[in-house]
Amino acid sequence: MSALATAILLLGGCSSDDTASSGSGSGSETAADSTTTDSSSSNSSTASTTTTGDGDTGDGDGDTGDGDTGDGDGDTGDGDGDTGDGDGDTGDGDGDTGDGDGDTGDGDGDTGGGNNECVVTECSGKVYECGDCIDNDGDGFIDVADANCWGPCDNNEAGFKGNIPGQNQAPCTHMDCYFDQDSGSGNDKCHWSHKCDPSDPNPSGCNYTPNGNIPGTNLTCETAQDSQDPVCAEVCGPLTPNGCDCFGCCDIAKDGVNYTVFLGTGGGNGTCSVDVVDDPTKCAPCMQVEACLNPCDADDCELCIGEVELPDGCDEAKCDEGVESCDPQNNNADCPLGMSCISGCCIGALQ
Repeated sequence: MSALATAILLLGGCSSDDTASSGSGSGSETAADSTTTDSSSSNSSTASTTTTGDGDTGDGDGDTGDGDTGDGDGDTGDGDGDTGDGDGDTGDGDGDTGDGDGDTGDGDGDTGGGNNECVVTECSGKVYECGDCIDNDGDGFIDVADANCWGPCDNNEAGFKGNIPGQNQAPCTHMDCYFDQDSGSGNDKCHWSHKCDPSDPNPSGCNYTPNGNIPGTNLTCETAQDSQDPVCAEVCGPLTPNGCDCFGCCDIAKDGVNYTVFLGTGGGNGTCSVDVVDDPTKCAPCMQVEACLNPCDADDCELCIGEVELPDGCDEAKCDEGVESCDPQNNNADCPLGMSCISGCCIGALQ
Protein backbone atom coordinates (compact mmCIF):
# COMPACT_ATOMS: atom_id res chain seq x y z
CA MET A 1 0.00 0.00 0.00
CA SER A 2 1.35 3.45 -0.88
CA ALA A 3 2.33 5.97 1.78
CA LEU A 4 -0.42 8.31 0.50
CA ALA A 5 -3.10 5.63 0.89
CA THR A 6 -1.90 4.83 4.40
CA ALA A 7 -2.09 8.48 5.39
CA ILE A 8 -5.63 8.79 4.00
CA LEU A 9 -6.79 5.75 5.99
CA LEU A 10 -5.20 7.07 9.19
CA LEU A 11 -6.80 10.48 8.73
CA GLY A 12 -10.16 8.85 8.12
CA GLY A 13 -9.85 6.88 11.39
CA CYS A 14 -8.95 9.98 13.33
CA SER A 15 -11.99 11.83 12.02
CA SER A 16 -14.29 9.00 13.10
CA ASP A 17 -12.76 8.84 16.61
CA ASP A 18 -12.96 12.61 17.02
CA THR A 19 -16.62 12.58 16.05
CA ALA A 20 -17.48 9.76 18.43
CA SER A 21 -15.58 11.38 21.30
CA SER A 22 -17.24 14.73 20.73
CA GLY A 23 -20.70 13.17 20.53
CA SER A 24 -20.14 11.35 23.80
CA GLY A 25 -18.97 14.46 25.61
CA SER A 26 -21.81 16.76 24.53
CA GLY A 27 -24.60 14.21 24.53
CA SER A 28 -24.04 13.25 28.19
CA GLU A 29 -23.25 16.66 29.51
CA THR A 30 -26.69 17.30 31.02
CA ALA A 31 -26.96 13.77 32.34
CA ALA A 32 -23.87 14.38 34.45
CA ASP A 33 -25.85 16.72 36.64
CA SER A 34 -26.79 15.38 40.02
CA THR A 35 -29.38 16.29 42.63
CA THR A 36 -28.41 16.45 46.28
CA THR A 37 -30.33 17.04 49.48
CA ASP A 38 -28.72 19.06 52.23
CA SER A 39 -30.24 18.70 55.67
CA SER A 40 -28.74 20.84 58.41
CA SER A 41 -29.35 23.69 60.89
CA SER A 42 -30.41 24.16 64.45
CA ASN A 43 -33.99 24.06 63.23
CA SER A 44 -33.43 20.71 61.50
CA SER A 45 -34.69 22.26 58.27
CA THR A 46 -34.21 20.22 55.13
CA ALA A 47 -33.05 22.03 52.05
CA SER A 48 -33.58 20.58 48.63
CA THR A 49 -31.33 22.16 46.07
CA THR A 50 -30.14 21.20 42.62
CA THR A 51 -26.40 21.24 42.17
CA THR A 52 -24.33 20.35 39.17
CA GLY A 53 -20.72 20.45 38.29
CA ASP A 54 -18.02 18.49 36.54
CA GLY A 55 -19.65 15.13 35.92
CA ASP A 56 -18.31 11.83 34.70
CA THR A 57 -18.45 12.64 31.02
CA GLY A 58 -16.16 14.91 29.09
CA ASP A 59 -14.38 16.63 31.98
CA GLY A 60 -10.90 15.45 31.38
CA ASP A 61 -11.16 13.22 34.42
CA GLY A 62 -14.37 11.33 33.73
CA ASP A 63 -15.11 7.85 32.45
CA THR A 64 -15.07 8.85 28.80
CA GLY A 65 -12.05 10.46 27.25
CA ASP A 66 -9.58 9.40 29.98
CA GLY A 67 -9.63 5.64 29.81
CA ASP A 68 -7.99 3.21 27.43
CA THR A 69 -9.03 5.41 24.56
CA GLY A 70 -7.63 8.90 24.23
CA ASP A 71 -6.14 9.48 27.70
CA GLY A 72 -2.57 9.96 26.72
CA ASP A 73 -1.71 6.63 28.35
CA GLY A 74 -4.02 4.13 26.66
CA ASP A 75 -3.56 1.78 23.76
CA THR A 76 -4.92 4.31 21.35
CA GLY A 77 -3.72 7.88 21.45
CA ASP A 78 -0.17 8.17 22.73
CA GLY A 79 -0.24 11.61 24.24
CA ASP A 80 1.27 12.96 21.05
CA GLY A 81 -1.32 11.83 18.58
CA ASP A 82 -4.18 13.73 16.95
CA THR A 83 -6.93 11.89 18.78
CA GLY A 84 -7.66 11.77 22.54
CA ASP A 85 -4.26 13.03 23.53
CA GLY A 86 -5.32 15.01 26.57
CA ASP A 87 -4.56 18.16 24.60
CA GLY A 88 -7.10 17.82 21.83
CA ASP A 89 -10.34 19.67 21.15
CA THR A 90 -12.67 17.08 22.66
CA GLY A 91 -12.67 15.61 26.17
CA ASP A 92 -9.52 17.43 27.17
CA GLY A 93 -10.65 18.94 30.44
CA ASP A 94 -9.99 22.38 28.95
CA GLY A 95 -12.14 22.25 25.86
CA ASP A 96 -15.50 23.77 25.01
CA THR A 97 -17.59 20.69 25.70
CA GLY A 98 -18.11 18.95 29.05
CA ASP A 99 -15.36 20.89 30.77
CA GLY A 100 -17.06 21.61 34.06
CA ASP A 101 -16.76 25.32 33.29
CA GLY A 102 -19.37 25.57 30.58
CA ASP A 103 -22.67 27.44 30.53
CA THR A 104 -24.88 24.45 31.23
CA GLY A 105 -24.79 22.15 34.24
CA ASP A 106 -21.69 23.65 35.78
CA GLY A 107 -23.02 24.58 39.18
CA ASP A 108 -22.02 28.17 38.41
CA GLY A 109 -23.88 28.74 35.19
CA ASP A 110 -27.36 29.91 34.30
CA THR A 111 -28.95 26.49 34.76
CA GLY A 112 -28.83 24.29 37.83
CA GLY A 113 -27.50 26.85 40.30
CA GLY A 114 -30.16 25.92 42.85
CA ASN A 115 -30.98 29.52 43.84
CA ASN A 116 -34.68 29.20 43.04
CA GLU A 117 -35.32 25.81 44.59
CA CYS A 118 -37.94 25.59 47.34
CA VAL A 119 -36.44 24.74 50.73
CA VAL A 120 -38.48 22.67 53.20
CA THR A 121 -38.59 24.59 56.49
CA GLU A 122 -39.58 23.14 59.85
CA CYS A 123 -41.42 24.65 62.79
CA SER A 124 -39.90 23.17 65.95
CA GLY A 125 -39.19 19.84 64.27
CA LYS A 126 -42.50 19.64 62.39
CA VAL A 127 -43.26 20.46 58.76
CA TYR A 128 -46.55 22.25 58.11
CA GLU A 129 -48.29 23.30 54.90
CA CYS A 130 -46.53 26.67 54.65
CA GLY A 131 -43.09 25.05 54.86
CA ASP A 132 -43.47 21.77 52.94
CA CYS A 133 -42.74 22.96 49.36
CA ILE A 134 -46.14 21.68 48.18
CA ASP A 135 -48.95 23.71 46.62
CA ASN A 136 -51.49 22.41 49.13
CA ASP A 137 -54.41 24.57 48.00
CA GLY A 138 -53.77 24.19 44.26
CA ASP A 139 -53.62 27.91 43.50
CA GLY A 140 -50.22 27.78 41.79
CA PHE A 141 -48.33 29.35 44.72
CA ILE A 142 -46.19 27.46 47.23
CA ASP A 143 -45.47 28.23 50.90
CA VAL A 144 -44.34 31.83 51.54
CA ALA A 145 -44.97 32.69 47.89
CA ASP A 146 -48.66 32.19 48.77
CA ALA A 147 -50.17 35.38 50.19
CA ASN A 148 -52.09 33.38 52.84
CA CYS A 149 -48.89 31.93 54.36
CA TRP A 150 -47.31 33.96 57.15
CA GLY A 151 -44.55 31.55 58.23
CA PRO A 152 -43.52 27.89 58.64
CA CYS A 153 -45.76 27.46 61.72
CA ASP A 154 -48.81 28.03 59.51
CA ASN A 155 -50.58 24.79 58.62
CA ASN A 156 -53.13 26.33 56.28
CA GLU A 157 -52.07 27.47 52.83
CA ALA A 158 -55.66 28.37 51.91
CA GLY A 159 -56.24 30.92 54.69
CA PHE A 160 -54.77 32.86 57.59
CA LYS A 161 -55.80 30.57 60.46
CA GLY A 162 -52.69 28.67 61.53
CA ASN A 163 -54.38 25.35 62.37
CA ILE A 164 -51.56 24.03 64.54
CA PRO A 165 -52.09 22.18 67.83
CA GLY A 166 -52.82 24.44 70.77
CA GLN A 167 -53.35 27.57 68.73
CA ASN A 168 -55.50 30.04 70.70
CA GLN A 169 -57.73 27.40 72.27
CA ALA A 170 -59.10 29.88 74.81
CA PRO A 171 -59.11 33.37 73.25
CA CYS A 172 -61.67 34.63 75.77
CA THR A 173 -59.37 33.86 78.69
CA HIS A 174 -55.68 33.83 77.74
CA MET A 175 -53.89 34.18 74.38
CA ASP A 176 -50.17 34.25 73.63
CA CYS A 177 -48.01 34.56 70.50
CA TYR A 178 -50.09 33.65 67.46
CA PHE A 179 -47.12 32.98 65.17
CA ASP A 180 -45.02 30.41 67.05
CA GLN A 181 -45.42 26.66 67.35
CA ASP A 182 -47.74 26.48 70.36
CA SER A 183 -49.84 29.59 70.70
CA GLY A 184 -52.22 29.46 73.60
CA SER A 185 -49.85 28.23 76.31
CA GLY A 186 -48.37 31.56 77.48
CA ASN A 187 -44.79 30.30 77.58
CA ASP A 188 -43.50 33.22 75.54
CA LYS A 189 -44.70 35.80 78.09
CA CYS A 190 -47.19 37.38 75.67
CA HIS A 191 -50.57 37.92 77.37
CA TRP A 192 -53.90 39.02 75.93
CA SER A 193 -57.59 38.12 75.87
CA HIS A 194 -60.30 38.93 73.36
CA LYS A 195 -62.58 39.87 76.23
CA CYS A 196 -60.44 43.04 76.27
CA ASP A 197 -61.29 43.74 72.62
CA PRO A 198 -64.18 46.21 72.07
CA SER A 199 -64.61 45.32 68.39
CA ASP A 200 -68.13 44.51 67.26
CA PRO A 201 -68.53 41.75 66.42
CA ASN A 202 -65.95 40.44 68.83
CA PRO A 203 -63.25 38.46 66.94
CA SER A 204 -63.86 35.38 69.10
CA GLY A 205 -67.41 35.98 70.29
CA CYS A 206 -66.25 36.99 73.77
CA ASN A 207 -68.14 39.30 76.11
CA TYR A 208 -66.28 42.59 76.25
CA THR A 209 -65.01 43.12 79.81
CA PRO A 210 -62.79 46.21 79.81
CA ASN A 211 -62.06 46.14 83.54
CA GLY A 212 -61.28 42.44 83.69
CA ASN A 213 -57.99 40.73 84.44
CA ILE A 214 -56.16 38.27 82.23
CA PRO A 215 -56.14 34.90 84.05
CA GLY A 216 -52.74 33.71 85.23
CA THR A 217 -51.28 37.20 85.20
CA ASN A 218 -51.49 40.39 87.18
CA LEU A 219 -52.41 42.28 84.01
CA THR A 220 -55.61 44.15 83.34
CA CYS A 221 -56.83 44.82 79.80
CA GLU A 222 -55.37 48.31 80.01
CA THR A 223 -51.94 47.31 81.30
CA ALA A 224 -51.67 44.46 78.74
CA GLN A 225 -52.46 46.94 75.97
CA ASP A 226 -49.71 49.28 77.13
CA SER A 227 -46.99 46.90 78.29
CA GLN A 228 -45.84 43.32 77.57
CA ASP A 229 -43.00 41.34 79.11
CA PRO A 230 -39.65 41.91 77.28
CA VAL A 231 -39.50 38.16 76.62
CA CYS A 232 -42.59 38.54 74.44
CA ALA A 233 -40.77 40.98 72.17
CA GLU A 234 -37.69 38.75 72.10
CA VAL A 235 -39.51 35.51 71.26
CA CYS A 236 -42.55 36.59 69.30
CA GLY A 237 -41.37 39.88 67.82
CA PRO A 238 -39.22 38.43 65.01
CA LEU A 239 -41.97 35.97 64.02
CA THR A 240 -44.67 38.62 63.80
CA PRO A 241 -45.25 39.71 60.18
CA ASN A 242 -45.22 43.38 59.28
CA GLY A 243 -48.65 44.84 59.95
CA CYS A 244 -49.58 42.51 62.84
CA ASP A 245 -49.52 42.48 66.60
CA CYS A 246 -48.22 39.32 68.24
CA PHE A 247 -51.78 38.00 68.82
CA GLY A 248 -52.77 37.73 65.13
CA CYS A 249 -54.57 41.05 64.70
CA CYS A 250 -53.28 42.42 61.39
CA ASP A 251 -53.67 45.29 58.94
CA ILE A 252 -54.21 43.75 55.51
CA ALA A 253 -54.71 45.79 52.35
CA LYS A 254 -57.21 45.05 49.61
CA ASP A 255 -57.82 47.36 46.66
CA GLY A 256 -55.96 50.14 48.40
CA VAL A 257 -57.94 49.88 51.65
CA ASN A 258 -56.50 48.56 54.95
CA TYR A 259 -58.60 46.18 57.06
CA THR A 260 -57.63 45.32 60.64
CA VAL A 261 -58.73 41.72 61.10
CA PHE A 262 -58.15 38.67 63.29
CA LEU A 263 -56.34 35.95 61.32
CA GLY A 264 -57.94 33.16 63.35
CA THR A 265 -61.57 34.11 62.61
CA GLY A 266 -63.98 31.17 62.30
CA GLY A 267 -64.02 27.58 63.45
CA GLY A 268 -62.33 24.61 61.84
CA ASN A 269 -59.94 25.74 59.12
CA GLY A 270 -61.04 29.34 59.65
CA THR A 271 -62.80 31.70 57.28
CA CYS A 272 -60.33 34.55 56.87
CA SER A 273 -58.08 34.74 53.81
CA VAL A 274 -56.44 37.45 51.73
CA ASP A 275 -59.37 37.40 49.29
CA VAL A 276 -62.09 38.18 51.87
CA VAL A 277 -60.45 40.59 54.32
CA ASP A 278 -63.16 43.11 53.46
CA ASP A 279 -65.91 40.77 54.71
CA PRO A 280 -66.33 41.16 58.51
CA THR A 281 -68.31 37.93 58.73
CA LYS A 282 -65.27 36.01 57.48
CA CYS A 283 -62.45 38.20 58.77
CA ALA A 284 -63.63 39.67 62.07
CA PRO A 285 -62.35 43.13 63.03
CA CYS A 286 -60.03 43.40 66.02
CA MET A 287 -58.12 45.90 68.14
CA GLN A 288 -54.34 45.68 67.90
CA VAL A 289 -52.22 45.51 71.04
CA GLU A 290 -49.84 48.45 70.79
CA ALA A 291 -47.33 46.93 73.21
CA CYS A 292 -46.38 44.21 70.71
CA LEU A 293 -47.35 45.72 67.37
CA ASN A 294 -45.09 45.41 64.31
CA PRO A 295 -46.43 48.14 62.02
CA CYS A 296 -45.84 48.02 58.28
CA ASP A 297 -44.68 50.92 56.13
CA ALA A 298 -44.89 49.96 52.47
CA ASP A 299 -43.57 53.38 51.50
CA ASP A 300 -40.33 52.41 53.27
CA CYS A 301 -40.07 49.18 51.23
CA GLU A 302 -41.46 46.97 53.99
CA LEU A 303 -43.36 43.90 52.83
CA CYS A 304 -46.70 43.73 54.63
CA ILE A 305 -48.66 40.58 55.52
CA GLY A 306 -50.74 39.40 52.57
CA GLU A 307 -48.20 40.77 50.10
CA VAL A 308 -45.63 38.66 48.27
CA GLU A 309 -44.26 41.25 45.85
CA LEU A 310 -42.22 44.30 46.79
CA PRO A 311 -43.76 47.78 46.51
CA ASP A 312 -42.98 49.68 43.32
CA GLY A 313 -39.52 51.21 43.28
CA CYS A 314 -38.08 48.79 45.87
CA ASP A 315 -35.23 46.45 44.96
CA GLU A 316 -35.41 44.49 48.22
CA ALA A 317 -37.45 44.40 51.41
CA LYS A 318 -36.36 46.61 54.26
CA CYS A 319 -35.32 44.57 57.32
CA ASP A 320 -33.87 45.35 60.72
CA GLU A 321 -30.16 46.06 60.87
CA GLY A 322 -28.15 42.86 60.50
CA VAL A 323 -31.11 40.90 59.10
CA GLU A 324 -30.78 39.57 55.56
CA SER A 325 -33.57 40.34 53.08
CA CYS A 326 -35.23 37.66 50.94
CA ASP A 327 -37.73 37.29 48.12
CA PRO A 328 -40.86 35.29 49.08
CA GLN A 329 -41.06 34.05 45.49
CA ASN A 330 -37.93 31.99 46.15
CA ASN A 331 -39.53 30.13 49.09
CA ASN A 332 -36.81 30.49 51.73
CA ALA A 333 -34.02 29.67 49.25
CA ASP A 334 -32.55 33.14 49.78
CA CYS A 335 -32.10 32.47 53.51
CA PRO A 336 -29.53 30.31 55.30
CA LEU A 337 -30.77 26.83 56.15
CA GLY A 338 -33.07 26.77 59.15
CA MET A 339 -34.23 30.34 58.59
CA SER A 340 -37.55 31.47 57.15
CA CYS A 341 -38.50 34.29 54.82
CA ILE A 342 -41.09 36.31 56.80
CA SER A 343 -42.16 39.71 55.47
CA GLY A 344 -39.18 39.64 53.11
CA CYS A 345 -36.65 39.11 55.91
CA CYS A 346 -34.71 35.99 56.96
CA ILE A 347 -35.82 35.03 60.47
CA GLY A 348 -33.96 32.55 62.68
CA ALA A 349 -34.85 29.00 63.61
CA LEU A 350 -38.04 28.38 65.61
CA GLN A 351 -37.34 26.54 68.85
